[in-house]
Amino acid sequence: MKRFICGKTYDTETATMIGCNYNNCEELYKTENKEWFLVCWRGEVGEDLFVVKSESEARDWCEQVVSNSTYFRIYDGGITKDMSEGKAKASLIKLGKKMKRIKGGKVYDTETATMIGSKEEGLPTDSTYRLEQLYKTEKGAWFMYALGKGISYFSMDNADQKDVERIVVLYECDALEWCEQLGIDADLIAANFKIEEA
Repeated sequence: MKRFICGKTYDTETATMIGCNYNNCEELYKTENKEWFLVCWRGEVGEDLFVVKSESEARDWCEQVVSNSTYFRIYDGGITKDMSEGKAKASLIKLGKKMKRIKGGKVYDTETATMIGSKEEGLPTDSTYRLEQLYKTEKGAWFMYALGKGISYFSMDNADQKDVERIVVLYECDALEWCEQLGIDADLIAANFKIEEA
């Protein structure tokens, strides 16, 4: 989608997507010339809205989304690094809700643990949306944060079809298998697991 505003071209095809706010159907972009703009998707209710933003306004938008939205994505380096190449990294800084649970007398906290990988199916607005995030604690324990919406397999036991969140404690071998199936970078796997030469 392309718009001409004040003599400048704003094109979602050539700009870098910096963040998404699924709650409000908003996407933040940065052009190759380091111009910022926000797209508000209206769908069938009206024309999509383009809003030009300054860098400070873009930063404020990211901070507000992280603080106030339930389903969002801010791409790695989007607000602090130059991403003029037009390729947003797939690694996520935050997606979904923060979660902390105590299991077996131990604390599992997504805020203090390191996220190793993330897997999602569908969009957060879909009734079958599923999200898995693998974490490693500072002491080397492994756990999975799982989110399921509606009729996804995470929430099949939920008659009201509301969002279901879980912390699932994993053995290291299960965490390694999950990484291998997902195709996590080999160097990242080697840095977090005991790997032998074939």
